[in-house]
Amino acid sequence: MEVKKEKRAEFDPGSFIDSWIGCWKEVILRPKEFFDLMPTDGGYRNPLFFALISWVIGGVLSAAVRVRPASIVLFPIAALVGLLIVSTILYLSATLVVRGTGSFEGTFRVGAYASALNVLTWVPIVGPLIGIYGIYLMVVGIERVHNLTTREAVIAVVLPIIVLLLLFALLALAVGMGAFMFMGIFGPR
Repeated sequence: MEVKKEKRAEFDPGSFIDSWIGCWKEVILRPKEFFDLMPTDGGYRNPLFFALISWVIGGVLSAAVRVRPASIVLFPIAALVGLLIVSTILYLSATLVVRGTGSFEGTFRVGAYASALNVLTWVPIVGPLIGIYGIYLMVVGIERVHNLTTREAVIAVVLPIIVLLLLFALLALAVGMGAFMFMGIFGPR
């Protein structure tokens, strides 16, 4: 009797180029299958390494197109901080708001593998649209990692975006009102 080997969706630094390209294609083209097979534990190293490669490629391409060499260094650093913040917010949203059962590590892995999209953000016009597909990738990943329905996963991913946009709008409104008050009080009469 032949034992069937379980296929896992995981970046393997041992076969660096083939593994990165394979994972990248699976995340982008077959996210449901990828996140179904993605282990939710096993450490942070492999997904973080995958994300780092994606960020560096995106930074290099962005620097080449926009002639901003600092992007090569700053993009991966900012992306790492962003990954940690987004993973924390999504984990809290999935577990506290819709009662998901996944782990922080699983949530982090979803964010790290969804960072495959960073390779494409430099493309003019297409770059901003990639954000919408990024939301879709996060919904698919969170749905699977936290054992949620699609509706619950959409709530877990979109609710924090709405809250942050509302907070940003309130901040902009407060700054604008403050500026008008300052000009009205101290401006020419």
